[in-house]
Amino acid sequence: MIGVLEELAPQIAAEGKRLHAQWDQARFDELTRGPAVSLRDALARQPDSTNAATLTAYLKLLREALGAGYLKHHQTLNSDGPIRSSFLEFGLLHLIPEFLHVEPPHARLDALAKIWNLGEGLLNGPAWMDRYVSAFTSELGRVGDAESFLLRVLGPALSPSEPASWEGPLQIAVLDARPAHDPFLPGDMVLAAPSVLCIRDRRAPDVHLGVLLRKGGQSRILGLFPHLDACDEDAPGPSVQCGEKRLQVGELAIDLPHVGHPHRILTAQAGFVVVSAADSQRLWIVEST
Repeated sequence: MIGVLEELAPQIAAEGKRLHAQWDQARFDELTRGPAVSLRDALARQPDSTNAATLTAYLKLLREALGAGYLKHHQTLNSDGPIRSSFLEFGLLHLIPEFLHVEPPHARLDALAKIWNLGEGLLNGPAWMDRYVSAFTSELGRVGDAESFLLRVLGPALSPSEPASWEGPLQIAVLDARPAHDPFLPGDMVLAAPSVLCIRDRRAPDVHLGVLLRKGGQSRILGLFPHLDACDEDAPGPSVQCGEKRLQVGELAIDLPHVGHPHRILTAQAGFVVVSAADSQRLWIVEST
C-alpha cells in the first residue's frame, strides 16, 4: 500500500489539472501527505484486495472536492479547536481518514459515495443547514452512520412548529456565549430558520454564533457560524416590552434576573423571545410553554 499512494497521486493530480481550471496542486499535495496517508496507513493494518480501489476512490473525491472549491485553506477557530467549513470537508478530511477502515471492506466504496452525496447535498441546500449539521460532527464517529446522524440532528430544526398561542405560562433559560467563544458579546440577531438563530458579535462583526431554539429549556448554543441571512416569518408576533428586570409578552410577564439594560430582543413565532443585555455575554431565552 505504501507504493500505491505514490503511484496514484501524480496520475489523479494530472487529471485534476486537466479537468479544473483553478486546480491547486500545492493544496492537493498537502492533502495527499496528510489525510490520504492517514487513510492509507489505516487500511494497511487490515490487508484486503479492495484497499487499492478504496484509496483510489478517496483520492478522486479529494480531486473533485478541491476542483469544486469545497476544501478551504483556512479553518475558523473555536475554543474546542478548528471548525470544518462544511460537513463534506469534515467527512473527507477527518471522518474518512480516521474511521473508514472500521467499515467492512465491501461497504467502503458505498460509504465514500454516501459522504460525498450527503455533503454536497448540504452545500447545495439552505445556507444555515450545513453549518448547523457541522456543529454536531463531534457526535459522529463512524462513516456508515452518516445518514442516520443527519436525520437525527436535523430532525429538531426541520420539525414544523405551529405559531405559538402565547397563552403561557412563560419559562426562561439562560445561555452563556463564553464557552463557545470567550470574547463573544451578543449583538444583532436574526432567525436563519424557524428554530435556528444567528447572532453577531458586537466586538467582531465577522464573528457569529448559532443557537438552536428548543422548547422545554433545551435551547443550546451551536458554536461559531458564518453570517446567515434571515428567513421570513409570516405570522406576526405578540407585543414585547422589556425593562431591566421584567419582560412583558402580550398579556404575560416574567422576571428577567440580571438583565440590566436590554440590548437586543428577537421574537420567534414558534414561541420564543430572545433577549441580550448591553453588558453581558449571556442570552435570556423566554419560551411560551
